[in-house]
Amino acid sequence: MRIKLEKIDSYFLIILILGSILRLIFVLTIPLNVDSYPFIRAAMGILELDYNKYGTFRPPGFPLLIVPFLILTGNGSAAAKLASFTSSILLIICCFYVFRNASMRFFSESEKKREKATYIGFLVSFLISMNIYFIVHPGYGIREEYLTLLGILVFYFTVIKEESTFKYNIFLGLSISLLTLTLLTTGLFFTVGIILFVLISRLKWFKFKPMPIKKVLIIVIAFFISFISWAVFSHYTWGDAFYNWQVQSIFYENFYKMTLDSIDNIIQALFNALTGGIPYEFYYLFFFISFFFIIIVFYIIIKNIRIKQVLFIFLVIGLNLLYLSVFIAPSKLINIPNSSRVMVYLLPFFLYLGAIPLGNILVELKYSKEKYSKYIISLFIIFLVTYTLKGFPFIFKLGFGGFPFPTHPLFIIFLCINEISIFIFLIKTKNIKYSLN
Repeated sequence: MRIKLEKIDSYFLIILILGSILRLIFVLTIPLNVDSYPFIRAAMGILELDYNKYGTFRPPGFPLLIVPFLILTGNGSAAAKLASFTSSILLIICCFYVFRNASMRFFSESEKKREKATYIGFLVSFLISMNIYFIVHPGYGIREEYLTLLGILVFYFTVIKEESTFKYNIFLGLSISLLTLTLLTTGLFFTVGIILFVLISRLKWFKFKPMPIKKVLIIVIAFFISFISWAVFSHYTWGDAFYNWQVQSIFYENFYKMTLDSIDNIIQALFNALTGGIPYEFYYLFFFISFFFIIIVFYIIIKNIRIKQVLFIFLVIGLNLLYLSVFIAPSKLINIPNSSRVMVYLLPFFLYLGAIPLGNILVELKYSKEKYSKYIISLFIIFLVTYTLKGFPFIFKLGFGGFPFPTHPLFIIFLCINEISIFIFLIKTKNIKYSLN
């Protein structure tokens, strides 16, 4: 019996429209986040050819995106929201096409190769489109969607688009530069992670050809040009090449009552990251995605670490998570962690790895003659629906970045149904085999 999960591209368009409507509702109904104002002031300074005129310490990556909307609307708040909204829509589209093309490199011996890849791309775009954090961010007018989009493009031009043409090299360099100028530490740890990936992948144990040195040089040079340009500007503007990081360190000092100016404090910060930050990162992954979904991700990483894409995600995204754990650790003063917003731009990579076996299972079920296929598909649909619904009670009751343990009854109900449905789905389909190249 054939399962009616056809015309997946049409389903993607439906999800894109629905995700756009949900985001637009929040754009129109919730106030701008306070973190957006420095970017707006920077965009105003760009238009007046005086970047620091209105006082800002933020690099110009996201303000540059705000500029055309500021020209269009003449309103800083509207411009920031439109910039974030546009990034969010592009992110949904990018997830579909990038992760579909990425997964085309799997299942190469299967006649259903393209169909499986399309399902994987659709699942990632659905999970991004319906994730509550990605839904509300455009209403706050913040840079997270833009940062996420740039991170995915770096992944695409680094390990998926293997052609080393002039055009693609320009796109790669531009992606690294914009990523760096949007969040300096992200550009730094992506670059360091890629260098680590290149060095480790040269071991004969891995199954793929190492990245060409030319591409590595493009990444490193693009990062250094962007980073040093901002450092020089900061030196002449504020008298400190690392002014942005100095301002950010004030937040760390206020939250943790500790400065990273001594070996003892650095060791203490690392200890806090190990005992508090990393556990909370796992909690946030479980909360914003699903416990059993993340278990799938870990399984994919462990089983397929020798594969190019998996190794890249493990090293580059893993390095970023290690760094961010320092800032997610709970403060001893209030005993709660920092907002999960600092790690949200890494979520699509986890969604992608988890979607690989799920997309394969759905296609195999589509052509299955088993009588219980409809029942299994119903379980998966329940998982998708409750994945969408469970985030709304959290936002409505607690607000963005609220206390990390929601107590709203609806959240608990949706969470339980969500985990049970995906668990039974995985148990019932455990005999479906697949392999990655």
